[in-house]
Amino acid sequence: MDLQTVGTFFNTAWSVYDIALEHNYMYHREIYAGVLDQLRQCEAGQYTLLDLGCGSAKTFAPVLAQHPPLRYVGVDLATTALAEAETWLRPHGFAVDLHEGDLFQFIQQVPPASFNVVFAGFALHHLLEADKQTFFNHTHRALKPGGFFLMPDAVRYEDETRDVYLQRYIHNVQTTWTALSPSQMEAVIEHITGQDYPERPSTLARMAQRAGFAQSQELSRYGHHATWRFDR
Repeated sequence: MDLQTVGTFFNTAWSVYDIALEHNYMYHREIYAGVLDQLRQCEAGQYTLLDLGCGSAKTFAPVLAQHPPLRYVGVDLATTALAEAETWLRPHGFAVDLHEGDLFQFIQQVPPASFNVVFAGFALHHLLEADKQTFFNHTHRALKPGGFFLMPDAVRYEDETRDVYLQRYIHNVQTTWTALSPSQMEAVIEHITGQDYPERPSTLARMAQRAGFAQSQELSRYGHHATWRFDR
């Protein structure tokens, strides 16, 4: 999967994602409340965090304001979203370093043991399976001892093929994302059909184990949206 294609979609359709956030179609409120609980296990003002596929950080910034890192590094291909991220993150006082780029390439260049937390929200499912394994390998390397990788993302049910996942997810969009215009609905469905490759829970756990993670845990699930934690 070419993440440049994903970046192009979000550069041209960021307003659609904002509608999804506003109406909580992807359960961001519940998910990010859980993310805050996980971050509170780190010492406020002392941990470093890498956010891969950070987007506008509109949802994450209020979480970080409540439990700030020492340093936040954000990476995204969508220039429109990165410009917005500046406005959401800068006022909270912690160091902010934003990069326009491909998260898959970026993680491979991170020096070993650089971050206490790596975060990737709704991003990893755009990679194919072999690239996901490479991502896990480099994420493990980028974490400090005792660090962890947090991943809220689209995750299939254990009994699902990708085709069944697509049918269920698209049906959910068509029946509940009612604030979208017909053209916006069409763009979202086209994006899901062409660029969503979520894994089964057992596949994620196997990838993490192969990468060297000591523990994998699904922390919460809201439909096809699950939050996973992988401990180094």
